[in-house]
Amino acid sequence: MKHQGHRISTLIAFRILPTCLLLWAAAGADETKSWTREADGRKIEARLNNYDPASGKVTLVMPDGKSPVIDAKILIGDDRTYLEAWARQRAEALEASKEGRLESFTPDGQKHKVHIYKPPGYVDGDESNTTRPACVLYSADGNALGLVHHMQPVADELGWVLVGIDAYMNTSSVEERFEERLADTKAAFAAASARVVFDPKKIVFGGGSGGGWWSYVSAAEITKDAAGILSFCGWMGKMHDRRYSRNMAVAMLNGDKDENANNWGKIDGDFLRKSASAKVREFPFPGGHEVAPQPVTLEAARWIHETRKFPENPAKKD
Repeated sequence: MKHQGHRISTLIAFRILPTCLLLWAAAGADETKSWTREADGRKIEARLNNYDPASGKVTLVMPDGKSPVIDAKILIGDDRTYLEAWARQRAEALEASKEGRLESFTPDGQKHKVHIYKPPGYVDGDESNTTRPACVLYSADGNALGLVHHMQPVADELGWVLVGIDAYMNTSSVEERFEERLADTKAAFAAASARVVFDPKKIVFGGGSGGGWWSYVSAAEITKDAAGILSFCGWMGKMHDRRYSRNMAVAMLNGDKDENANNWGKIDGDFLRKSASAKVREFPFPGGHEVAPQPVTLEAARWIHETRKFPENPAKKD
């Protein structure tokens, strides 16, 4: 710093702090605000990216994308108070992330519940959330919470976000109330996407029985970028006329006594390989028309995770 009259940008050392000193961006820190230098009132418009209370270093993001680092002590008192509040909020988010968190809610204006599970290591506002896979789950009885609980060991190990959607329920035929169920599902999915962060190109749809069928439907109707399917005792319901997401990793988890699911497995698998360049693998287990045991479920989820080259669980990193 040569003299007080220089612009605040000339006081900034452009360097990257060691990772261990940085806190990830907190919720609400994506807002651009005015930062004021105490010495002469000079201002800079920038977004707060990181703040390390121990060193006092503040990492900002300028409108042009540059990421300067300044010392908090050069700022006015209001700005330092803002940083202290940010740090407290961030510390609370880090503490909360030590355990998995489950919440259920009914989105405004809707009639079906959504269940969201954030695995350990999911820090609200953390940039790493944008690369997380998500598994969207449906149950034949219209209550996906049980399947969310079943999938929690998967989420904890692999770092997946779980989203259970109650908007789907079996009817007497695949055609009955199809458009209504699809519209309700799309609305619930949008509400979940606004509530939890994940990578929209790393979505795995999963479900049991009719919920398994709805998983395939979702890979055609909810998004064309689905990464995979976890079909528990489900099949495609002869819907081979739709355009499904391509290059999916499709895991079929069927009991060895589940004749319907197993009869359709080869037909559906051959169709998906040919029409959508999918990788398909069966994960059989002793049983009937039921959700696979957790060890089989975990094996199938790991296969999808590895096949689609999903990122390492951030909570597993040093």
